Amino acid sequence: MREQLLNEFTRRLGGAQRASAGGTKKGILTGMPESTTIKVSVRTRDALRQLADRDGLTLDAQVDKLIRRERRRIIGAQLSSAPLDDDDVAVLDASASDVADASR
Repeated sequence: MREQLLNEFTRRLGGAQRASAGGTKKGILTGMPESTTIKVSVRTRDALRQLADRDGLTLDAQVDKLIRRERRRIIGAQLSSAPLDDDDVAVLDASASDVADASR
C-alpha cells in the first residue's frame, strides 16, 4: 500500500514538473515549478517539517530527497535479491581481497 501511494505521489509530482519544464507557468518562487497541494495529516506535515529543518531544506526539497532515497532503497532491494553470475562473484572476490590487502 505504501509503495502504491509513493508511486502515485511520484507520478503526480513528475507530471507537474514536466508541465512546468515545457515552458508553462512558474510558481511564486523563482525557478520553482508550478506547485500543487497534497493532503497529509498534521502529524505527517510536522514530521516532514522537522526533517526539512534538520537538513536545512524546504519541504519540497525534503520530499524530493525522500523520494530519491526510497527509489534507491527499492533498487537496492531488487539488486540484492538478484542471483549472482560467475562474473559478479569474481568481482566481489577481487574487491574483498583488495580491501583485506589495504587494511594490512
